[in-house]
Amino acid sequence: MPSLFRTSSAVSPAVLRLTLGFVLFPHATQKALGWFGGGGIAGTLSFFEGLGIPAGVGLLLIGGGGRGAADRLLAKTMS
Repeated sequence: MPSLFRTSSAVSPAVLRLTLGFVLFPHATQKALGWFGGGGIAGTLSFFEGLGIPAGVGLLLIGGGGRGAADRLLAKTMS
């Protein structure tokens, strides 16, 4: 477990994380909360339904996408 809390002293990973955060935070809040002119959950699910994806599957995609990304990052950190 100690590798989970170990950090690098290099600047580039921090800059990359901050840049990704500044890009992904507004995008995620548009889709999930309706901030920054987004449709929120209802708008996102209606978009999925317009593509022929049922609402239940859309919810799984929204929730599972974040969970899958977090799992991959955690697995990479611990290896």
